Amino acid sequence: MTGLLRNDAPGAFAREFHLSSGAFLGALVIGLQLHYHKIVQNEHFGYPDEWFPSVSATIGDRYPGRNVFQLLIALTCPSRLLLHALWYVLLSRAAPTRAKALFGIGFLRTITCGGW
Repeated sequence: MTGLLRNDAPGAFAREFHLSSGAFLGALVIGLQLHYHKIVQNEHFGYPDEWFPSVSATIGDRYPGRNVFQLLIALTCPSRLLLHALWYVLLSRAAPTRAKALFGIGFLRTITCGGW
């Protein structure tokens, strides 16, 4: 088994990094190919003023780039939820209220990550 398929820390980090960066890069490539002038367009003056699109312009409004980003970022969800559950187990004896709050906030952030 390679490090990317096991549940060890370096492999899990590499998998997270590749999926999350691949999500943005996939949306960027699609956005640049399909609607370059729309994603580099200046918000206030309406003409292309920038040569490279911002993150929000790349993943925010245009389809299918937004869908690619959301799908790939959703694939990072299981390992993030597992990390939140592990932190909950580790903190629940020492500070149960904090552990619940941390898990709740982390769960909410993980679930809403791809749809903002």
